[in-house]
Amino acid sequence: MSDKATPAPAAPAPVTGERWSPDHLIRHLCETIRTVGVGNRLPSERALAERLDVSRTALRDRIQLLEGLGILRRVPGSGTYVQALDSSGLALVLELAVAACGLTATDLLSVRAALERQAAIELAAAGDPGRLTPVRAALEAMETAVTAEENDTADREFHDALLCAAGNPALSFFADALRRPLRELTTERNAAVNRLPDNRSRMTAAHRTLYRAVAAGNPAEASSALDETFRAPHGNG
Repeated sequence: MSDKATPAPAAPAPVTGERWSPDHLIRHLCETIRTVGVGNRLPSERALAERLDVSRTALRDRIQLLEGLGILRRVPGSGTYVQALDSSGLALVLELAVAACGLTATDLLSVRAALERQAAIELAAAGDPGRLTPVRAALEAMETAVTAEENDTADREFHDALLCAAGNPALSFFADALRRPLRELTTERNAAVNRLPDNRSRMTAAHRTLYRAVAAGNPAEASSALDETFRAPHGNG
């Protein structure tokens, strides 16, 4: 962590008059954060408020918001630092969206499926068998799982391994952020899968088909197979 603030090469236009709004202020702070960089200290509140031509109270409110999201961190006696954002900050925003914006867990599940579909396509197109080792290990764990807990763990590890093996950190980041708001729905779906042996066999077969499509380097088949792993179990389950 550097203890020196990294000044912006050029001050953003003041956030004043008709252009002032909390969103504008956040955008200007984001510009400053990009310039300063992870691990470095922001200019002081006084300096930032003067540069942006806003009150320190308004600025402090927005800084506290970014702190809550894990983007900034205050160090007493030192200053406010930019820190690398992990997916938990975005997960909180998504949970709030489900609670307050009319989104449903099912809506978010389709987003998670889209992220994994792209991961399957990219992994199949890469044609690198070495990346598939953890995916294969998770599939074997699914095939030999005895208890519902073992099956659920193997299923989660399969999808996480697929995302990681694709080598696209953006896909992993956003998919991980979706895990918390999808927790309840995932629990319900897993319970349905485990309720009947046929359901578990069907889902294991779907994962096996996905693995084979990726291993064969067939992006189109991998995409279709991925969708099958997200379909809810049928029958009495």
